[in-house]
Amino acid sequence: VEAAEAQLDLARAGASPEEREVAAAQVAQAEAALAQRQADLDELRIFAPMSGEISGRTIELGENVGPGAPLFTIVDLDQAWFTFNLREDLLAGLEMGDRLTIRIPALDREAEAEITLINVQGQFASWRATRATGDFDLRSFELRARPVAPLEGLRPGMSALIQLDR
Repeated sequence: VEAAEAQLDLARAGASPEEREVAAAQVAQAEAALAQRQADLDELRIFAPMSGEISGRTIELGENVGPGAPLFTIVDLDQAWFTFNLREDLLAGLEMGDRLTIRIPALDREAEAEITLINVQGQFASWRATRATGDFDLRSFELRARPVAPLEGLRPGMSALIQLDR
């Protein structure tokens, strides 16, 4: 009975100032832990620098990465271009801004493209001369062209053929 009366007296008196201080410290500690978890969660968000489709992953599941580390390769399908290696004897008369007819076999269609780059330096010989004729090797030059209009179904790496009216 004495123990029950002592518990009743404690319940009526409430918590001691020391117990209240300990409880307040525990609440503050829990709030700080919650704030830290929220900061961790905010850092877990991944933002892409542009819109597009993911074409490759540079990390593995569970791997830790730092801020700014590349996680995926993104392809912007709205910024398509064709790259051609043209022999130097086919470059005559081609200029930046010229329009070309391009054939895309995978799409079974032709399209118009505008030249956006003609490399100033040849890369490799695409036609080997024979010593008997006294000819010389012809170098290849990189030429880039962008489609004039969007091409439905065009994907990176598709083959394209350039049609020159020569």
